[in-house]
Amino acid sequence: MPDNSDDYLRLLFNWGNPIYYSLFLTITITIIIFFFFRYIILPLRKKYILEKKELELKNVKLMALFAELDPNPLIRIGPDGTVIHLNDAAKNLKKDIPILGEKINKIISSINFSLEECIKKEQSVVLTETINNKFYSIIFKGIFSLNIAQIYFDDLTVRKRFEEELETSKAHLRELSEHLRNTLEDERQRIARELHDGVGQNLHLIRLKLKTIEESRGNGFLETDYDVLFNSIESSINELKEIIYNLKPKNLDEVGLGPSLRILTKRISEETGIKGTVDIYGSEERLNKKLELTLYRLTQEALSNIVKHSQAKEFNIQIMNNKDIIKLMISDDGVGFDPAHTNNKLNSSGFGLLNMQERIGIYNGKLKIDSSEGNGTIIITEIPKEEILYE
Repeated sequence: MPDNSDDYLRLLFNWGNPIYYSLFLTITITIIIFFFFRYIILPLRKKYILEKKELELKNVKLMALFAELDPNPLIRIGPDGTVIHLNDAAKNLKKDIPILGEKINKIISSINFSLEECIKKEQSVVLTETINNKFYSIIFKGIFSLNIAQIYFDDLTVRKRFEEELETSKAHLRELSEHLRNTLEDERQRIARELHDGVGQNLHLIRLKLKTIEESRGNGFLETDYDVLFNSIESSINELKEIIYNLKPKNLDEVGLGPSLRILTKRISEETGIKGTVDIYGSEERLNKKLELTLYRLTQEALSNIVKHSQAKEFNIQIMNNKDIIKLMISDDGVGFDPAHTNNKLNSSGFGLLNMQERIGIYNGKLKIDSSEGNGTIIITEIPKEEILYE
């Protein structure tokens, strides 16, 4: 045993023992790993973290720069909904309250979701809201790494108003279309009634007189019978001329717009007792037939309204054929009206104005109405010369 103990001791303290080699190797490897992590891995990790923070800071600064330059409002909020940053455009969202430091609910009342969840899950939420009479599409974008949410405002006011105006125009056009159908039907009935009551009755009377003459042929033809027949035929011819003239003004093709308006004015003055005058300035050269008919119908529509509604004693028609525009101005000294109220209600007079607007719209013209109760009415139509084709 003692010999064995001495052998173990010699073996234990012998530097050639494999245990020492293993222990030395383990310590060496541990030291190498320690220094590798201490002076290589850890510095690289710290450098990565530092570069990441610098990159995030740079992104935040870049984001802030874009936010400042964005013409649309942009707001940045924390997880509790407090506004922590906003660009210049966002400062005008609420003129009555300061936005910075306030809760976002005071600016956007329709928020119905958790802001913390939006940030945590980096969600995008879209809302629409009207703020200070402007219509916005609002996007909430959560950014978890920065623990904030960006709110982007897209001003859709112009598009919204355009869509509303388009829907209103469609409604007006539907009503106008229905009105035109009714007007055509009324015109057919009026023509049928005039033919029946005027020309039809005269022809029926002529028929009866001819039958009477035939029956009394042996007694001689009376001069009074001749006079009755002649007057009936003359009346029928005049009735037909009146109907034909209302459907298609023959004078317009023969003598042009100016003389035709003078003839129309004279006839209306004789029938109604309202004194009318026509003044023409500039060139009286003939225009495109369709344009002349349009201006003639515009005048007819205006004079019809004057006769029916204005209670005027006088009216005046002016045509100014300048270098750049054709201007038609029709004025009266009647009771006047509220153009806005008339157009909104779209009553019979309103449809007349709408008809005028539709007619001149073909030529990119403008229709201006200056009227107030008790001060008469002035209707001004302007059509650019560049839209006019001469014959």
